[in-house]
Amino acid sequence: MNETEVKRVQLNSARAAFEAAQNAYISSLDPAAAAEARSQEPGAQAIMAEAESTAIVSEVLLTSLGNTLKYQSVPADTATIVKQLASDNTEALKKEIDNVKGQIRLEKRKFLDSNPQVSTAIGPFSYTGVPDNQALWTFLICYSSFWLFLGIMLLTNQIPLPYISGMSSGDRVKLVLSSWVLLIIVTYFAFFMFT
Repeated sequence: MNETEVKRVQLNSARAAFEAAQNAYISSLDPAAAAEARSQEPGAQAIMAEAESTAIVSEVLLTSLGNTLKYQSVPADTATIVKQLASDNTEALKKEIDNVKGQIRLEKRKFLDSNPQVSTAIGPFSYTGVPDNQALWTFLICYSSFWLFLGIMLLTNQIPLPYISGMSSGDRVKLVLSSWVLLIIVTYFAFFMFT
């Protein structure tokens, strides 16, 4: 196996390791962060494509140089220039491979720093593992508690307003139940419209 093939194998293994690390990192994120991370993937793919094109150019130049030197006599100046171009491309390819390896290490670090094996879910409620859902459930619990407390105050005639104080018990029960039903319907529609 010549040096160019070795570089190509190294590039392919670096690409596979990078993609594995990136996929592992993205799978550990919540959907919003995963979508943002996936939107940044074209940059990594562009780096891979550039490294691959550098490898192809280097391979073509080295093969052409080898064939030329094997079958024809080439002026020393031309051979030197072509060798210099080939070595420059090989150096650029080495730098690309090192860059990809650095990105692999960075993605692995991000993955490990996100602590993917620790769930933030509360008890058996797996849907609370996402911070947005935790905030939403906290709001809904506080919102419901407020209306429950207000309803209990209305039922026990603890609100000192003349209109409410003058209501009969049956009217207060009807008012509380109809307001709770209306609030549940409005909350249900708002919950699915805004989330």
